Amino acid sequence: MDHKSDAQHAGGKVVDPVCHMTVAVNDTTPRSTHAGKTYYFCAPGCKTRFDQDPAKYAG
Repeated sequence: MDHKSDAQHAGGKVVDPVCHMTVAVNDTTPRSTHAGKTYYFCAPGCKTRFDQDPAKYAG
């Protein structure tokens, strides 16, 4: 799974590490940083699940 900086993915698509949905990245896309990598989410609920146990979802 590829996790790049905001600038590299602006307007691009990534995969939500929690639910595996494809997510279009924009200014309002929920995101978290873990171990120096930015992860993007389809909705705040997936971000919350990730934030509770990032090691479970981070590649």
